[in-house]
Amino acid sequence: MNNEQSSAVVDSERRVKPRSRRRSIWIALAIALVLAIGLAVWAAMDALTVRGELVKAAKSVEGAKTAATAGDVDRAGKLVTQAQEDAARARKAMANPVLGVAKILPTVGVNLKAVDEVTHAVYDLTHQAMPGLLNALDVLHSGNLVSNGSVDLARLLSIAEPVTTAHVTIGQINSRIAAIERDGLMDAVAGPVDDLEEELAGITPDVRTAYKAVRVLPDMLGASGERTYLLLLQNNAEARSLGGIVGSYAQLDVSDGAITIGVQSSAVDFPEFDDAVVELSEDEEMVFGPLFALYAPNPTMHADFGRSAETARAMWKARTGTTVDGVIATDPVALAALLGVTGPVAVEGTDVTLTKDNAVQVLLSDAYTLFDSNAAQDAFFEQAALSVFTAVLRADGGPALVNTLAEIARDNRLLVWSANEAEDETLAGTVLSGDLVGRSGDSPVVGVYLNESMSSKMSYYLERESRLAATSCSPADGSSVLSLDLTLRSTAPGGGVGLPDYVTGWSDGTQMYNVTLFGPDGSAITEISIDGKVLTEEDYEVYQYGLQTASTIEIELTPGQELKIHADMTTGPGLGGVPILRQTPGPFESPVSIVADHVDSGKGACSNGS
Repeated sequence: MNNEQSSAVVDSERRVKPRSRRRSIWIALAIALVLAIGLAVWAAMDALTVRGELVKAAKSVEGAKTAATAGDVDRAGKLVTQAQEDAARARKAMANPVLGVAKILPTVGVNLKAVDEVTHAVYDLTHQAMPGLLNALDVLHSGNLVSNGSVDLARLLSIAEPVTTAHVTIGQINSRIAAIERDGLMDAVAGPVDDLEEELAGITPDVRTAYKAVRVLPDMLGASGERTYLLLLQNNAEARSLGGIVGSYAQLDVSDGAITIGVQSSAVDFPEFDDAVVELSEDEEMVFGPLFALYAPNPTMHADFGRSAETARAMWKARTGTTVDGVIATDPVALAALLGVTGPVAVEGTDVTLTKDNAVQVLLSDAYTLFDSNAAQDAFFEQAALSVFTAVLRADGGPALVNTLAEIARDNRLLVWSANEAEDETLAGTVLSGDLVGRSGDSPVVGVYLNESMSSKMSYYLERESRLAATSCSPADGSSVLSLDLTLRSTAPGGGVGLPDYVTGWSDGTQMYNVTLFGPDGSAITEISIDGKVLTEEDYEVYQYGLQTASTIEIELTPGQELKIHADMTTGPGLGGVPILRQTPGPFESPVSIVADHVDSGKGACSNGS
């Protein structure tokens, strides 16, 4: 081959090789594109699987809750098993490595991280928390927890471990969901996160209370030695902060789970105390005055049940010489609910039979016309309490009793205090404690407490409606501006016609109350108005009670009158959560509405400063 031919071949090869390389590059790109599309399809399919399985798991969890609440533990168990399978498939799909890599991408990444957290939270909820709770329910539902006046402590102790596991797991889930970055979440992702957070908010308090209960109840019920408790039955016809005046005192003697009713006494049988039975703080003197510690009907005038209990305990010791180990308070509305478990109960020595439908009316209204003397009325109230509690101790202590007690506690109609400091610290923060507090986590707590001031029984003829709104917040420090609206309405007959003088307080049916408002921690009550008229500093005083601000106003209601109280207040820093309203439990259910438009799915800008 001559030089010219050799040169031509080389030139030809040079011309061909670039085309070949370009063709190889395009083939490689095509293969990469196919792989990328395949991976994207794979990832998309797994992402859809995650979503679908989580939706199914959520439905199963909701169904399990409904079944468990209805006492159908078997069906609840099957639904939990289904939810576990759904959650497991969602977690497996979420383990797709492409989805893992995509978590580092902008926009998409923050959403995938949130979905991953929700997926693992649902898995833990269904595999660790719910089985333990169902196990505890099964133990409680499989026989009588209370029988022949005795609590089965062995069965109570057997649920401690599963309830503890559920409590710890839910606490961990709450922390993980709270840590999810909300900025940049798409609606399709933010919705499930919000739903899970709302679901957890609904079950966390009950699980926390159950956890604390199983820790302290065995010893409180005499597992480690005999205990004595003081049972207070309040009379909501004469309002006091925690419900009503104490009408009846009774001592409960407890040993190894066995409960017996001992000494009883009407509040009017106590001596009049010349000095307060407990030492009063300066704050208590200013806000509540000394009356709660001077007269046996009045311990529940104090809005903190711990202090009410200490006061009642001191009064009982002065009357009987016995120092009790704890105090329990309840009211006729709670008794009516318990009668739904026991069935009708005849009050010994009378022709009266109490039922779940008539107990409130009979005890808080009819008794004052059935019996014509104060002594006879007090004796009836005392005997009625004894009859109902005796029936409860003898009743089938299965799911109906457990569920009813839980409902009563949630309504603040069952309060428990222990003189054992460690036990009382465990109960703190539960629905049983009746603590006077100004915050719960990042939620501001507002209190509205009524104390009847005419020594009448007219609170039976009082209707209430309440609305608490968080109107704005400060992202800088997490404080909120709150607006409280309270409507009070008298349903008393005109002129008090037909009502005994003892009920009306020898008046024309007019009702008089001291209404005490407690603001949250670090709060300032900036304005109070009644029926649109703004009150001046001369109309009310503002006090400091610990970290809270308190103010008491005097109001008067004639028969048929409606009165509207409005208050504006600011909170201290770090209180940007959904507000909580605590108020005096009355004879009837009082509608309450909570508004928190500034809170974005429970984690609004206010929370940033907390």
